[in-house]
Amino acid sequence: MDIASALKVLNSPEGRAEPYAAYAAMHAHGPVIPFGRRVHIIVGYDHVDAMMRDSRLLLDGTVSLDRYVRNWREHPSMRMMANSLHSVNPPDHTRVRRVFGAAFTARRVAAMQEKIEQRVDRLIDTLLESRGGSVEFMETFAYPLPLGIFCDLMGVPDADGEWLRPHWDELVKVQNMQFGEALFSADHATAELSRYFDRLVAERRAEPRDDFLTALLEANDTAVEGLDHDELIANLVLLLMAGWETVANMLGSGLVLLLERPEQARRLREDPSLAPGFVDEILRMESPIQWTLRWAAEDITVAGVNVKANQHVQMMLGAANRDPNRFPDPDRFDPDRPNNHPLTFGAGAHICLGQALGRLQGRIAFPQLLRRLPDLAVAEEPTRLDRPAQRGYSKLPVSVG
Repeated sequence: MDIASALKVLNSPEGRAEPYAAYAAMHAHGPVIPFGRRVHIIVGYDHVDAMMRDSRLLLDGTVSLDRYVRNWREHPSMRMMANSLHSVNPPDHTRVRRVFGAAFTARRVAAMQEKIEQRVDRLIDTLLESRGGSVEFMETFAYPLPLGIFCDLMGVPDADGEWLRPHWDELVKVQNMQFGEALFSADHATAELSRYFDRLVAERRAEPRDDFLTALLEANDTAVEGLDHDELIANLVLLLMAGWETVANMLGSGLVLLLERPEQARRLREDPSLAPGFVDEILRMESPIQWTLRWAAEDITVAGVNVKANQHVQMMLGAANRDPNRFPDPDRFDPDRPNNHPLTFGAGAHICLGQALGRLQGRIAFPQLLRRLPDLAVAEEPTRLDRPAQRGYSKLPVSVG
């Protein structure tokens, strides 16, 4: 398959559902593939890793919006996304990240373990109610778990999560560059989310609690350079968005990988201590985020690649995670791989802030699902998400036996 054919496949619904043959074809052409005058497509693991760590390559931010989307600043949803860690570069990124990092500590993540275990057990109880029939795994388990953990993190009731989700669904369409009528729905959702988090921030300032939001506000108040209110709200919304769907897609994709490999599922069921290796291999095999963009503000050379000013590099995380030069036999599921460090959550200064919490949810959920539901099986053909950069399932019917 030549490069033009591989790119055509990746831009089709069929290619988004099964991109790996196209990725393999791209690897055969080398780690870096020039595409037109403005873009380098990067598929090699070492090249993607180096570029994600290079501070001279900047987040896309508002560059593509300014180039391709007229009047985007008139829409609150797009302004909010542009104001978040998803879009900003140093020094703003460094300032915002420092405040959030001061509240999102390793100790706070570790303290979530018991709550995750409790939620996993309650959700499995719900799955067990479907004995003798089928149940939708994404709606019954994969989405509720990270959304519930977000509520625990913020110290809000589960009912708030049920209210947040449909508003998030509208906002994510903008993140995936769906405009038209969807943009006005996203603007409405942005206004509702802003009011919700405005109220939540005011409540925590009036009555502090032992939760993440209180710690975040304290870190911001004591920072030499803190966040303004709009930045605070935008990044709380981003935390909801990034932490929820990425983990849900990991849970759905990981379950299918395990159920397709009964011997590996048996190993994890009998020895939950193997979970870290299994989760990393799931993230490598089925990266919930398939690609990300950077751009060069000036002519630079990164990993031997000359990138001119205003050129983009599209880093194909899903392809890098299956680079045969980094991972022998890359299409084989092998949770015992040595030195297995998938690039799913990024690398360098922009590495995902919530990666440890996401991994912890997988390490707890998969062994518990397999132990308590030994006859768990896919009930009918799952439905893949049809999104350009996210990979997962929109529907995953399962039977619990």
